[in-house]
Amino acid sequence: MNTAFDEARHLGHNFVGMEHILLGIVRVPDNRVSQLLLEHDIRVEDIRLEVIKLTGQSVFQTNVDGYTPRARNCLEQSARIAKMLGYAQIEPEHMMLAILEDEHSTAYDSINAMMIDLNELKLEFRKTAESRLEDTFTPPEEVIIADVNKEKNWDKQSSKKRVLKMMIKKN
Repeated sequence: MNTAFDEARHLGHNFVGMEHILLGIVRVPDNRVSQLLLEHDIRVEDIRLEVIKLTGQSVFQTNVDGYTPRARNCLEQSARIAKMLGYAQIEPEHMMLAILEDEHSTAYDSINAMMIDLNELKLEFRKTAESRLEDTFTPPEEVIIADVNKEKNWDKQSSKKRVLKMMIKKN
């Protein structure tokens, strides 16, 4: 989130909006959001130019007072998405999914201007979040035991996927 505040300051804005959160996420090169956007030929510079077109830029550096109500809602929605997918903390993919859900935000408009299918992008981010969780997720012991007892060819990976699908459907 420090990068979001840096972006707001750099643009001369005295608030952190969803557009600054987006820029902050994309500016960090080693996260899956940045990598996925690069695969679609979208760079942080492209998004920053679009944000400047939509919001303007001040030459004066200013103090950043806090989050806009929409940015706060975005962070809350990110937390809900993370929880729904079984994560203990919010990851960049969750923030990106929350941004892509708010079709009336500057952040959404900035990504939309890149001429990419946003529904496809949402699916890719959701798959990424789910696959990352599969790598680290351990199903409850009683589920593993039930699966082992039911199946002769039990493997941990199929048990993880089954529990994850149940969790996602439940939420």
